[in-house]
Amino acid sequence: MGSKVTIDSATMMNKGLEVIEAHYLFGVAENQIQVVVHKQSLVHSMVQFVDGTIMANIGPADMQIPIAYALNYPTRLENKIEPLDLFKVGSLKFEEPDLDKFKCLKLAYKAIHIGHSAQVVLNAADEVAVQAFLDGAITFTQIPEMIDWALSNHVVRKLGTVYEILELDKAVKKACLNRIS
Repeated sequence: MGSKVTIDSATMMNKGLEVIEAHYLFGVAENQIQVVVHKQSLVHSMVQFVDGTIMANIGPADMQIPIAYALNYPTRLENKIEPLDLFKVGSLKFEEPDLDKFKCLKLAYKAIHIGHSAQVVLNAADEVAVQAFLDGAITFTQIPEMIDWALSNHVVRKLGTVYEILELDKAVKKACLNRIS
């Protein structure tokens, strides 16, 4: 997965970024997007419809299948992965994420609520904080502190061009690096 993705998984920032993606891709309000912790890693996605029913994508705990489907949509490819045996699984367990423990997930929801430019800040600060952690410059628990600091010091503005987004990204990264120094 790589170091950045591994750390983002540990802080649940990866899920926070997925919440932001779902917000924009499906036009869903942040309070309608719920992260569900499923440590068995068998449920890859779920959608709840207006009638209360839930459709879930359940399969082996192997990301090759969802990735292959995403790359080959709408075609499903044959593979050599052992099929999921629901009798062996027995039951599925789900938990709510602890937002006090996983502050990065909470910050992602906050960034959606604040507005588009805050999401650029969130991502830029996360990139710097994770790299600083990997370099030994900050502790693991300082990752969300850095992101929160960047969001708290950001003046929300409308971003109309890719150039404006890249400039904000660059400015946030510079400010975060200065704070670490």
